[in-house]
Amino acid sequence: MNRIDRKKNEFNVGDEVYIIENNRNVRKVTIIKTSRDFCTVRFNDTAGAITLRVSRLYGTRNQAEQSLPNKPTVSNRQEGPRPPHNVWM
Repeated sequence: MNRIDRKKNEFNVGDEVYIIENNRNVRKVTIIKTSRDFCTVRFNDTAGAITLRVSRLYGTRNQAEQSLPNKPTVSNRQEGPRPPHNVWM
């Protein structure tokens, strides 16, 4: 039987890592449990916890911020801000 060698989990229980919420917020969490490709993390600012894949965890805040999507906002649109009403009417 052939087995696929997967990258070993580089995070351990008790490590403080960062996650990205809603593709815009970087949040600091602590790992409380690891299991294969998943880690259960506890939020440092609240009492909640969540289970995530290891690929969603970042060792430093800079790594997490660099992976954030860079979407254009109203301030850097080429056409300028959108009008508050429908211009085709």
